[in-house]
Amino acid sequence: MRAVLVSVLMVLCSSVFAHEGHDDAPGSVKAFHGGVVKTGRGLNLEVISTAGELKVFPLAHGGGDIPLNEVKLVGTAQPPKGKALPIAFESKDGAFYSKIDFKGAYRLSVELKAEYKGKIDKIKVQVEQ
Repeated sequence: MRAVLVSVLMVLCSSVFAHEGHDDAPGSVKAFHGGVVKTGRGLNLEVISTAGELKVFPLAHGGGDIPLNEVKLVGTAQPPKGKALPIAFESKDGAFYSKIDFKGAYRLSVELKAEYKGKIDKIKVQVEQ
């Protein structure tokens, strides 16, 4: 009887945690522009990093782009050694663009802070050369 009770409790416990964090799994949210989508509470951000350039597309949770004039985006880039540097974004072609100076580093930790409809989301991504 004890073995049956333990088995039932294990099955119930595993099903409770089965869906935890499912929005953060790679590929769980569709990327419309060929980047990586990071989920937030108020919006999602699709991030593309190529040749020292960072592109960020704000996306609605239901899919589709959010107009750039409805989103305020600021960011910082943190090299492995050194101080965090602010990232200046410009709006162009439905995305926020920025040139990234790696300052001799191979990888940067980028923190994006997006404000949309009164909600602020902080999203971290790794950017490599």
